Amino acid sequence: MSRFRRWYVIADGGRARILAGDPRLHELEPVNDMESSAVHNKSHDLGSDRPGHTHESVGGSRHAVEAPDYHAKATLGFAEALASAITEGFESQAYDLLVLVAPSRFLSVLRASLPSAVDRLVEATLAKDLTHLPLGSLTERLAEIRRTG
Repeated sequence: MSRFRRWYVIADGGRARILAGDPRLHELEPVNDMESSAVHNKSHDLGSDRPGHTHESVGGSRHAVEAPDYHAKATLGFAEALASAITEGFESQAYDLLVLVAPSRFLSVLRASLPSAVDRLVEATLAKDLTHLPLGSLTERLAEIRRTG
């Protein structure tokens, strides 16, 4: 049986760790760490937090314009940057299979950002935020995923 090279992508909306190896053998090596400071900022730091107003075309009434969701934009931008790093690994044949671990909301944004050729390599997903775990604890959790998945 051939040994597949797996990448484990552990992410949330603002930081990500890409690890390679086999957690069951306690062999995980960092490939890339990414962080976006924009996602963890307050709305007023990302842009104007007060929506503008507009006038109706008929009559004199005014109403507020819906404010853009700056956090959603920052999260989407981070997901696209992470997907780009994952795609570069795919193009350089750095891995054969992917395991994605992220909160469910970000997991769906990330998968939507991946090209279909890369998405087909996703072996397992876990909708959980494990970005705060140290490498030793993370290795144990990823080994559990491999045993059950």
